[in-house]
Amino acid sequence: KDPLKLAKVVGGRNPSERMMGTAEALRNLGEQLKLQEDEREGLLEAAGFGLAIGVGVHELAKLATGIVAEVRQLKGLVKVGSTAENVVESIQQRAEAMLSEVKRLAPLRVTRSEAARPFSIRSAIEAARNAFVNTLEDGQIVVRIDRDDFKVQGRFGAMAQVFANLFDNAIYWIGTEGGGGTIEVAISAKDRTVTVTDSGPGVSEKMKAHIFEPFYSEKSPPSGLGLYICRHYLSQSDATIRLSRSADGSKLRGAQFLLDFSKSPIGEQL
Repeated sequence: KDPLKLAKVVGGRNPSERMMGTAEALRNLGEQLKLQEDEREGLLEAAGFGLAIGVGVHELAKLATGIVAEVRQLKGLVKVGSTAENVVESIQQRAEAMLSEVKRLAPLRVTRSEAARPFSIRSAIEAARNAFVNTLEDGQIVVRIDRDDFKVQGRFGAMAQVFANLFDNAIYWIGTEGGGGTIEVAISAKDRTVTVTDSGPGVSEKMKAHIFEPFYSEKSPPSGLGLYICRHYLSQSDATIRLSRSADGSKLRGAQFLLDFSKSPIGEQL
C-alpha cells in the first residue's frame, strides 16, 4: 500500500525491487556486524594473552638475573668439593639457561611505546630464528638465511614477530610430515624483498583465499592469527605480504611467502 510514498522517494522503474534489495542488504549488514564483533572479541582475547606473556618475559628476566647474581655470591660461601658446591653449581647453570632463554624471547616483545627506527631486516630475521633454536634442533630443521641485507623503518619487535610467526608456521607444517626439513629465507637488497619458503606440504587450495584472514587455520589446535598479525605489522612499515607464485622460484615445495618492502621508508642499502 506504501502509505509513506517511499516508491516515489526511491524512484526508478522498479522501486519495490530496490527497496527489497535494500532490506536484504540491511539483513546482511546485521550478520556482518555480528561477525566483526566476534572477530573483535577474539582479537581482544589474543591481545590480552600477548600482554600477559610480555609481562611474564619481563618479570622472568628480572627473576633469573637475581638468581644468577645471588648464586654466584653463594658459591664463595660453600666448601670446595662438597655436595653443596655441586648443588649450587647446578642451580647456577639452570638459572643462566633460563636467563638465556628469556633474552632470546625479549626481541619479539611488541609494545606500542617502541619507537620506529631504521634497522637491518636481516637482524630481525636472526632475532626470530634465535627464538626457535631449541625447537629447530629438536625437529632437525635447517634454516638458511641469505647474506644480503637492507634497512627498513619500523618497530624492531613487530618485524621480528612477523618472521617468528612465519618460522612458527613452517616448523609446524614441516613437523606434520615427520622429522627433518628446511626453511629458506631469500633476501634481495636490490628489490627490497624477502621470501620465506619451507619444505612442508604447502598451503591447501581451500586456504589460499582466506590465509591472511583472522581465525582461518588448519592447524591443530587452530589459531588463525599468525599471518593476520604479519600483514598488520608489515602494513605499519608500508610493506606487504602475499603467497608467492611458482615463478618467484624455490626448489622447496612447501609454502612460500613474499614480503615486499619496496615502498617502505629507508631505502638505502647496508
